[in-house]
Amino acid sequence: MTFDYIQLTTDDRGIATLTLDRADKHNALNADMCDEIKTAAQMINGDSEIRAVIFAADGKSFCAGGDLSWMRQQFDATREVRIAEAKRLANMLFALNTLKKPLIGKVQGNAFGGGIGMMSVCDVVVSVEGAKFGLTETKLGLIPATISPYVLARMEKTKRDGSSCQRACSTRTKLWRLILWLSPVRLKSWTQQLKLKFCLICKQHLAQLRAQAIGKGAWSQD
Repeated sequence: MTFDYIQLTTDDRGIATLTLDRADKHNALNADMCDEIKTAAQMINGDSEIRAVIFAADGKSFCAGGDLSWMRQQFDATREVRIAEAKRLANMLFALNTLKKPLIGKVQGNAFGGGIGMMSVCDVVVSVEGAKFGLTETKLGLIPATISPYVLARMEKTKRDGSSCQRACSTRTKLWRLILWLSPVRLKSWTQQLKLKFCLICKQHLAQLRAQAIGKGAWSQD
């Protein structure tokens, strides 16, 4: 299947790579992109040969959040249309959150708004040091409502909430429990190591490992 805003590839070991492919817009989410990610997740679930998934992005940023053009279209839309459009984002996040394969986030550059939501549904997130994160939609008078269930579930007992538009560095975001690994050298090399570690681990076991890691604050890089 051909996509316009994402790429989906699988190597001979059964490792799929789902890549956001809208680098000219810093991978900002629009309705069609959400639909494509949902479709890709369904395809991954239906492929018994796929054992793990790398969730990556092309370009300088992981995801700048929602596309402003898409958001502006909602200002004059009817209530029914707004609900339908919001469900496209919600259905995409649900599809990723219920993925039957381990989902490893590979994050570089900026991740704002919906980018934080997609990080939150990953089983493990690897980020480069110096990456920036934030729920910046509050600057527009919006609340991160659709992504909140996943963000809050990931942050769990931390006192940080989604009412602030303040941006954070990767180290602080690690403390918010959105990131379990920081790559001090190269993001690609760490992701390759994770492929080898997780391709044989079932999602249930990985979730148990993640819960143990959250209890400790972070996983070891060994």
